[in-house]
Amino acid sequence: MNQFRKLLPGGKREPKVLVVFANRRDDCDRLIRHFSRVASSPASAYPIHVYCLEKPFESQRCARVEVDPDPRRLARLAREQLSDCWVALSATAWNRDPKGASLKLLPLTLPPFRGIVINENGDVFQLRLFPVARHMVDRSRQWFHQATSGFRHWADLKIAWPARHGVSWMRRKVKVKLSK
Repeated sequence: MNQFRKLLPGGKREPKVLVVFANRRDDCDRLIRHFSRVASSPASAYPIHVYCLEKPFESQRCARVEVDPDPRRLARLAREQLSDCWVALSATAWNRDPKGASLKLLPLTLPPFRGIVINENGDVFQLRLFPVARHMVDRSRQWFHQATSGFRHWADLKIAWPARHGVSWMRRKVKVKLSK
């Protein structure tokens, strides 16, 4: 029953913390600066705990910094250490680097399930259904554009250009060959 009470909002009376999960140093530094910028909020007094695959430059602003190159071991360590804390807000970075997927999804599993995400463009959005869906739609649109642009370039080079200019190009080539 005690464990169930901890999951309820306001049920945990342990220390409140802000948590950063990142797989790259620059994303981790951006998230730490984002937490530090929100100094007018009541959460500014909360300590920042960082779990990153690389040591961040902004580590002096944090109460705890855990660095481990193995993302699974780091995620397990984070779950163990944060089991006795009230995570007021968790933050993660969703970038195009596939390393550390378990760290990127860890804020989805930490009660009270409040989190923010920063993407590779520096956009910050809440870890809720509609902002995440908008992010995924944008990612799929970008992927589709990249995939079709390569095909369009190939088709233009191999099909359209010869169809438009093939006859005149061939005439010039034949003329040069005949004139020799």
